[in-house]
Parts: sequence; C-alpha cells; structure tokens
Amino acid sequence: MDHTSRHESRSCSSYMEDSNNVAQAKHGRLRPSLLTHRFNMRGKIAMPVPGNSRAKFARVLVSHFTPDDESKVQLHDFVDRVHNGIKKMVADCAKVSRVLGDLFKLQRKNSIDQWRQDQTKKLLIDVSKQFPL
Repeated sequence: MDHTSRHESRSCSSYMEDSNNVAQAKHGRLRPSLLTHRFNMRGKIAMPVPGNSRAKFARVLVSHFTPDDESKVQLHDFVDRVHNGIKKMVADCAKVSRVLGDLFKLQRKNSIDQWRQDQTKKLLIDVSKQFPL
C-alpha cells in the first residue's frame, strides 16, 4: 500500500477530526479508539471469487489508535494505522483462505475482544464508498 485512496483519506480525516477535537474537548486528552470501515477484498487475496458473484466481498477493517504524550496527531499517523490494519487483514485472510468459516470466526473473535475494552472509544465511519461488482 504505497498510496492512499479517497476512501482512506475521508475515513482518516473524520477519524482525526474526532480524535483530536472532540475527545480533547470532552475529556481533556486523547483516548484510545478504534476506527472501523468496510474494505473491498476483491483482488487483494488469492482466494478465487466467482465471476458471476453478485455479493461484495468486503471485510470490516479495524484500525487501532493508542495515544501517547502527544496532544495532537497528524493525518499521516491515522493513514499509517489504516494501512497497518489493511496489511494485517490481508495477512489474516491469506492464512485462512482455504476455509472461509475460520476467517469469519477469527474476525468475529477479534471484533468482540476489541469492542469489549471499556476504555476504548468506538468510531464507525461510512463514507458511502461504492464497491465495484
């Protein structure tokens, strides 16, 4: 992932705005947070997708943000976190590409564990990205 897509840019801009401004104003400090959005997996992994498929092969991407002593975080910091999330997701898919059930179990377990953390702020973003069929 050498370039940033419009979808990633819009997601990261919203994520950064919320993390830097809202959390700072409301709590006086940055808080741990998760950014989630859909990611088109077609063409990203070796698992074949039938050409006549009508469903969108997408996964929910989770990017973690854990603040340190910085009072402001720049856009490139959020973009890096999204790219790391994409790389991890593609690697996870490659490990279990033979058995879709294992992939969905892994995703569900990871999502539940991450969302149960009380100190973590959750941010869901939908920038109306249209996936090609």
